[in-house]
Amino acid sequence: MNAVELYSQDDVSIGIDMTEKVANGGFDDQYEGWTIDAPGQKISTAEKADGLIPGGQNHLQLWVGSGGINGKVYQQISNLPNGIYTVTAIIVPSFEGSISLYANETKSPLTSGDNKMYQATTIVSDGILEIGVELSTTGSTLIDMDDFRLYFSSDDEAEIIEMLKNQVQNIIDETQSFIDEEFADYPGMQAEFGDMLMNYDAYGITDKETGYKMIEDIKEIQSKMNIALKNAEDLKEAIKKTEVLITSTTTYPGIDALIETYETIVSFYDSQAGTSDEYAMYLEKLNKAIEAYSMSQDATLDKPADYTYLIKHPQFCIPEAEGIMQEDSTMLYPYGENYAQGKVPAEATSEGWYIGNGGGDQKLSFSQQRICWNAWNNNFDYLSINQDLTELPNGYYSISADFITHPGCATTQHTYAETNALKVTSDTLKEGRSITQEPYNGRWQTLKTDLIIVTNGKMTIGAESTGDKVNTPADFGGSATDHSRGWFLVSNFKLYYHGPASTEDIKNILTGKLAECQAQCDTMMFRYDKNAYQDSIDKCRNASTADEINSALNILSEAQKEAEKSISKQTEIAAGVYASMADSIAEGNYTGEIASVARILHDCMQMEIESEYATYTEMDSLVSILDVFVNEYIPVYRTAASMDVSDEKCRANLHANMDRQISEYESMTDLPEMTLVEEHVEELYKAIMQCKAMDLYLSGTTDYTSLIANPSIENSSSGNAEGWTITVTGGNYVTSSGQQVDGASDGRYMDSYNGTAGNLLYNAYQTIENLPSGIYKVRAMMRTSSDEGVYLYAIADNDSATTSLAEVSRERINITRYGGPKAQDGLDSIAAVVGQYGSIWCDLYDRTEGGATADVAQADTLNANSARGYGWQYKEVEIEVTGHTLTIGATCDSTFTKNHGGRAFTGQWFSADNFTLTLVKEGNNDNWNPSTGISSVGETKDEELKVKVQDGAITTNGDIYSLNGIKIANGSKVPKGVYIIRLKENSKKIIVR
Repeated sequence: MNAVELYSQDDVSIGIDMTEKVANGGFDDQYEGWTIDAPGQKISTAEKADGLIPGGQNHLQLWVGSGGINGKVYQQISNLPNGIYTVTAIIVPSFEGSISLYANETKSPLTSGDNKMYQATTIVSDGILEIGVELSTTGSTLIDMDDFRLYFSSDDEAEIIEMLKNQVQNIIDETQSFIDEEFADYPGMQAEFGDMLMNYDAYGITDKETGYKMIEDIKEIQSKMNIALKNAEDLKEAIKKTEVLITSTTTYPGIDALIETYETIVSFYDSQAGTSDEYAMYLEKLNKAIEAYSMSQDATLDKPADYTYLIKHPQFCIPEAEGIMQEDSTMLYPYGENYAQGKVPAEATSEGWYIGNGGGDQKLSFSQQRICWNAWNNNFDYLSINQDLTELPNGYYSISADFITHPGCATTQHTYAETNALKVTSDTLKEGRSITQEPYNGRWQTLKTDLIIVTNGKMTIGAESTGDKVNTPADFGGSATDHSRGWFLVSNFKLYYHGPASTEDIKNILTGKLAECQAQCDTMMFRYDKNAYQDSIDKCRNASTADEINSALNILSEAQKEAEKSISKQTEIAAGVYASMADSIAEGNYTGEIASVARILHDCMQMEIESEYATYTEMDSLVSILDVFVNEYIPVYRTAASMDVSDEKCRANLHANMDRQISEYESMTDLPEMTLVEEHVEELYKAIMQCKAMDLYLSGTTDYTSLIANPSIENSSSGNAEGWTITVTGGNYVTSSGQQVDGASDGRYMDSYNGTAGNLLYNAYQTIENLPSGIYKVRAMMRTSSDEGVYLYAIADNDSATTSLAEVSRERINITRYGGPKAQDGLDSIAAVVGQYGSIWCDLYDRTEGGATADVAQADTLNANSARGYGWQYKEVEIEVTGHTLTIGATCDSTFTKNHGGRAFTGQWFSADNFTLTLVKEGNNDNWNPSTGISSVGETKDEELKVKVQDGAITTNGDIYSLNGIKIANGSKVPKGVYIIRLKENSKKIIVR
């Protein structure tokens, strides 16, 4: 039944904005907060409808090329004040059928091609509002949606009552129309539901509660109507199915009873006078008669009964569309003239089936002259399509299915059946026999399993395959050069019942299962898991009756699943860092103190593994300790040990830290906490940086760029840049590549974009410690599409009052000089450049006479990325450092810059790269040394400073500051990054991960 449109209008006084109640209304956080019960979903950033949905920002798109979309995109909002609400959304639709924006019962229909803000108004009576888009379309469907908003219109009782009257009358009219149209063939039920509806008068509503109750009552009638209509249609199909059975040339012993029931029910159905309860009763009666008839078959091991009727949609189509196998092994479908290669028939369905691994293109199809399941993927490990069967008579079964794939794509494709005790598989597909051109009539192959015993009425069946990530179909006689080997089409599943199993047969199953589990248990490493598995095995040994044996098999099945997790983890550990540490120790790869500590930690891990309480669930946390030690601590320790430090104090501090840490490790009898190893890494890293800083100072250099972590943004991806704390709101990336001019044409740089001017908030920064006092110049390559709001900045000594901003704007360049067009007056064109030219490129062009005198490095810069220049320029900012700490950054985040005299960003993107740090003038550094007064790096002088980080929230007895100097409320949940905690004269840096 179509949902009822209660109330909808195009022009309303929208009211109080309550959009904050909508979760992720603009899809900035991908799909978070939304339930998407529809195919073809993706997050798009493309512009739609001439900017109605702007480019460069997230919105939701649904698209299918054929077959339409039936489903909805929705979310439920709770704890709302009762009253009248309006939901709005920007929607760009193209479809055939119907799509509506809805709010609770209210539906606002969309018009294909009418791109605009749609809205729907409804009443909230219980604090709960469901909003979304509902689709029932055919053919190709494309819908883009964005910017869902919510407004509270009114809680005036008189206004609500008036609206309720309209809503109730609309729902009565809609329901009556449904009764008249959909129950025309069932006059008995038509009268039944019509009488129910006559009890309600919309214009008699005098209070809200009566109106709400009336809506709920009519919705209950609608629900009963839907069930009744489905029962009537199902009864009609069951009658057709029965007619096929009783007219078949092959019948079973129960045919007379089936015919008797059939005749009784046909007489009832033809009368058209039945009530909804009678249709439900007769449907159940006929289904039971069909089941009894099917089970009246004589079944033996050699001549099984066909129980395929217990599989839901074995041919991946509705029952009346199932094909009949012909003598030449082709399938004749009743609606076959409507089917086309690669298209999904209207009668196709996969209800009852589920896939194993996602990915690829796994879907219904009509291919190679069959309605089938298309299990396709590329570069995959495993594919499967599965169905769980229940209420099976206990006994012997086998499964078959028809397979096909392209030439060169056969790997291990097979059908299978699995119970709580056993799994059987068919032979594998030997070759691909599909035909890839007209008439697409490849040769399907039937694969059948051996027998399997069902003891608890349950069995899982399906088809599965493994991929090939090394070879291509072309390597095995096919034409494709991808890694799709292993994909398959499957259809025509058959279930055969070979008769009941004897008690002795079932006992033998248990005996075999016990032996299998015991052999598995004997290989287990973790004693707690092993003992639990052994207990389960021992409990099942004395089972003797059928019920006891079945219970035992269920227990063993569940215990085995848990044991397999433990065995998998021990295999993982045997090939991981625990094993590599043992190899490195044996081969002498560790020397000195590290060798001693490595042995101790490896022995501690071995004790954990061999402990009476060892379980696989704890191993990841233990292994991660070794991971940090091997991959982080050892490298930083070796760096520290190899340093030739000029300054005596820094050298002494570095060695004191190393000695103390080694002493701590050598006294351990248990693995350390992860946090301790991480603290050791941080301590050594800080001591190393102190040594580097002091050596730079003593060398007399002015270049302190080496103290910047990742100054050229080399160690980065689209989602992060190592060494930098970066926050992005409304942007598409953190870093990008492809428009660089520093010679590294594929190098990365800070970059982000939002198609709506001014909506991008981007801030990247890092703090450099251990600097000698003085005046510094921070320099970076930058570019932007804006004339204001982009800044290179510096903050001295963690004091936001020192913040210095250097604004970046578009450069004005004589573009005619560099090959650009002339102005309209025929003179050289002086233009503001965006994404082209730029002073870095132009200056080099001039210095090398257009590249004629360029050396290799200069030529690389000039020619990088199509020699466009891309608008890069240098920007500098100077700042005085007196407390040996400097924060540097690049930003277009006005929420930060406005606090320091900055202007709002008005562009769509900006970029930054290649940061440098130069000492312009030395300050007062008398008696300064980075290590002065530090006995243990990473610790505060006053141990009363306490900090706790949990679930991203910082709690402390001090004050919390960001690296930008902004004070943060105690207990606040903060983004990942570095924060400063201060208590009087003491301070401490913490990392929120």
